Amino acid sequence: MYIGGVHGSGKTTVCSLLSDVTFKQRRQLILAGQKDGLQWPEVAKFHDKYIKPAGDLVPKEGCLIVDCHYAIRAEKAVRPHYADGDAYIADLDFRFVQAVGVTPIFVLLTVSPEVAVNRLMLRGGFTEQEYTPEGNISQAKAEEVFWAKLVSFFGSSSLVIKNFNSSLTAELIKKKLGFLCPPI
Repeated sequence: MYIGGVHGSGKTTVCSLLSDVTFKQRRQLILAGQKDGLQWPEVAKFHDKYIKPAGDLVPKEGCLIVDCHYAIRAEKAVRPHYADGDAYIADLDFRFVQAVGVTPIFVLLTVSPEVAVNRLMLRGGFTEQEYTPEGNISQAKAEEVFWAKLVSFFGSSSLVIKNFNSSLTAELIKKKLGFLCPPI
């Protein structure tokens, strides 16, 4: 199951409520590059080389939860050559999903822009200049576009949930998708 959404939508919290083991594409890329002695800045330059091995490193059994963004601002991307002048590009790579090899379920968490920004400010490490309600709206539209492309490409189950409360959202995901992870 892939759980994505804007910064502050509650992805990591919901993932941790569903399973004590979660994966992120970037972490898997780092692990794949480390096998060749590379660290993150170098691995990022070789995204295309390491994306499939990164997906291969994800276990194929048990409770598989991937905490992700479906879209990213092009200027923040490690592979800006995919942008073609667009403001956003896909963040979750189709090749990663294919290499994981498990039938994907894509969940899109939505949240009001003000709630997302407030959550980020409470978490710290973010500035109000970086993350604004207006920027969140733009990011949310891009997330939805790239989420829909993944759902269409893989012909997968999908779910969109407005995340007011992460505990209730995790329970709803379990009920809606019949997804039962071992309790933490």
